Amino acid sequence: IEHSSQTLSEDKMVEDGLINMLQDLTRDYGKLLSKRNANLAKQKRSLDCFNVMLFGRTMAGKSTIREAITRGDGQTIGKGAQRTTRDVKEYKWNNLRIIDTPGFGAYNGQEDTQIAHEILEQSDVVLFMLNSDSIQESTFVELEHVHKLNKPLIFVLNMKKDLENDGNRRRALRSPEKYIFKEDDIQGHTDRLKNLASRAGINPSTVRIIPIHAQAAFLATITSGGEGAQLHELSQIDKVLNTLIDEVEGNGPIRRIQTFLDSSLNHID
Repeated sequence: IEHSSQTLSEDKMVEDGLINMLQDLTRDYGKLLSKRNANLAKQKRSLDCFNVMLFGRTMAGKSTIREAITRGDGQTIGKGAQRTTRDVKEYKWNNLRIIDTPGFGAYNGQEDTQIAHEILEQSDVVLFMLNSDSIQESTFVELEHVHKLNKPLIFVLNMKKDLENDGNRRRALRSPEKYIFKEDDIQGHTDRLKNLASRAGINPSTVRIIPIHAQAAFLATITSGGEGAQLHELSQIDKVLNTLIDEVEGNGPIRRIQTFLDSSLNHID
């Protein structure tokens, strides 16, 4: 640009346009560099923990799972309203940092999605929450973004069925494979996700969904006796926790380095 400004200096309009372009590039580069440094500072502060991010559409069950894992009181669980989690919530659990983020896909929720994207950079593994109501097209857009950041994904399919109703609970505990974990439904969601993952550049053979019942996992923490144990077993939350344990114990240090490297490369791109 500097060379062109001198060569084409006879044309004042061209020279001014090039100089303005140079000023814009300088300003935008400064903003990007500032953002990169701020992100590095955040990552440095989080070095004491392995960071697990709960990521997914609004109302997918992220807060319910986090309340179940950390044995919360249920205050942050949505009651059917949109965009329950508006802020980033962090919780320390078993030397992990569990990060609950705003969901994507809500009406007028662009700011929420942007917040979730910024947290993605700092996470070491992503629990990608899916809703059994439907795996929508917006999931493909977010899969593309997560894949671009090279984040390891654990797909968790929340099978929605209200177990606060006594009749529903009895039926679910008696025949979970018929009432909640229907094989055909799970296979349909798996095929749909693999198709979206393939379009996003992810090898579909690496895609594995863990079906759970998030509400049962939380109810198990506040229900005593044998029914509490039954709800815990019904929820299948242990499958998620064991997968997480394997990831941390097997790849923990590598994931921490990878988070820094991939984040830096993303900013350079």
